[in-house]
Amino acid sequence: MVSKSKALAELFRYKKSQSSSDRTRRVRGEGRHGNISASTRKRPQPAPSPVTSDERDLLRVGNPIASLVCWDGQPFLALGQVNAIRSESILCDELPAYLLGEDGTHISFQLVGLQQATLDDDSRGIYDWRSSILLSIQFPDVPGALVSPIDPELAVPSLGKQFYLFETPALIALTATLRDKLIPRYSHRLLKVESCSFGFPYKEGSGGLCFLAEGGDAREFSPLSCPSCVPEIVFDTNGGQQLLLHVGAHVLFDTRVDHDLEPCGLCLRSRTVCQIYLKANRGQDRNPSVDRARSTCNNQVKFSYAVAQKFRPTTAPCTNVPVHCPACGHDKPAVWTYNFDYHLKKSHSQSVYQKHSGKYTISDREWKIMKNMWDNRRVVATTLSSKGKNVPAVISESHSARMVNRCVVILIFY
Repeated sequence: MVSKSKALAELFRYKKSQSSSDRTRRVRGEGRHGNISASTRKRPQPAPSPVTSDERDLLRVGNPIASLVCWDGQPFLALGQVNAIRSESILCDELPAYLLGEDGTHISFQLVGLQQATLDDDSRGIYDWRSSILLSIQFPDVPGALVSPIDPELAVPSLGKQFYLFETPALIALTATLRDKLIPRYSHRLLKVESCSFGFPYKEGSGGLCFLAEGGDAREFSPLSCPSCVPEIVFDTNGGQQLLLHVGAHVLFDTRVDHDLEPCGLCLRSRTVCQIYLKANRGQDRNPSVDRARSTCNNQVKFSYAVAQKFRPTTAPCTNVPVHCPACGHDKPAVWTYNFDYHLKKSHSQSVYQKHSGKYTISDREWKIMKNMWDNRRVVATTLSSKGKNVPAVISESHSARMVNRCVVILIFY
């Protein structure tokens, strides 16, 4: 007869990890703290789906990428080196290129310098540009949709560090492709650098700025414009409060606006088309903010909700902000305060209207200021530089994206 304690000691002599106190996990053979070894800490793989050969390409840390970066309000081609890849908050060494467009994918990269190549760099004389040093400009956690992998020619000299080689036509075509990919949808999210940044934008020998996205001025591409005014009035991507003020004046005084459609306070589209969702924030004031991932507004721009909801005659006279309708619930699209009574009357019963109408009444002073804004709506500051120091720059026309032949096959893949 063997004692119970001795039998248990022999049974577990070679067991290296403690069992879970949960019976179902013990049956599955899992440890108390789960499988947390480095080898098993992997990002869940997406469900299998038919992919092309290009989709099997991987973006790895250290690989070159391209994007558009705004310098002095103008989008230029920027080449970079990947420093980190994050997918669903998990750091990865590599990622399939077709997952770059996912919301949870973020890339950290550092800009790479670009200089004109010589025969010492390419004895064949085919390539006229080469990569140089890593610049001091870094972009952490950039949405993956804003970058594109590239596959340039790699030069490995017998002495010195290896570098990449590029042709002007390919770089111009790459700039145009990024423009067509990013400008229509992501222009308000394009990366920016200071006007005094060293090594960017890239320059030719005579000092002209190279690889400007066609048109040059970010105002041509920015969705942050008034959809009603002709000629077009454009706002700075940081001018959320100014856009609220201008569009709010349209909502109140423009006879062409149909209030029964509950126009959006940013783009004037109807509530059935443009839906704004709110999300709760932490903090003492607990002011909500716009849920950009769920909202469908074309003019999504950051603005201070706390500032906008409180009337300030000099800095924030427009109190038109999205709010939850108490009768609709928090899971439904928000209602703009200037449309609140119209919404109650149109969408809810008379008892609901009588209970909640007048909750967001416009004061006489706000009405007067907004009317003055409407009368002078053409007097709008459209300067893109917040510092007001736009220095005229010489653009190299021979290296601009407007020179591109759209039939050129380029080295970018998705």
